[in-house]
Amino acid sequence: ARSCQEAIIDAIKGGGIDCWGHYSCSNATINADAAIACYGTGSCHGAQLNADRIFASGYYGAYGANINVQSQLIASGYYSVSYSTIDTQQDDENIGEVVDIKIRAHLSGNGATIICRNNCSLTCSLDGCLELDYLCVDGAECNVMPDDCSDGTK
Repeated sequence: ARSCQEAIIDAIKGGGIDCWGHYSCSNATINADAAIACYGTGSCHGAQLNADRIFASGYYGAYGANINVQSQLIASGYYSVSYSTIDTQQDDENIGEVVDIKIRAHLSGNGATIICRNNCSLTCSLDGCLELDYLCVDGAECNVMPDDCSDGTK
């Protein structure tokens, strides 16, 4: 528990980081070439996350985090990315590729903000996208599934 809390972690050369413990990487700054996985309760709570892929499956996994994702984000835990800011700013290597964002669990994206800068696909399940803001920057292509979520009613 809280083993890397407030740490600065750089995983380079294809490296990834797994945060399993209770609040294990909370308030940390994590930069990974590959993936960051927030599996534990509050494991990436309030953290700064920068990676190609991010997985938040823990209860409050990346709640209130600042997230920069290049290609894929999956939020599958209760409140897992709630009240987070998710930015799809891509580096030169990934420009133009679709950033695939899946918000899959009960209230997993509640109160979050997603900023799409290039080409994004947002898939919402259950009430995961309730009160989520999806901002499409001028010139970006922003898709939402299911279609009835794009009108702000769900």
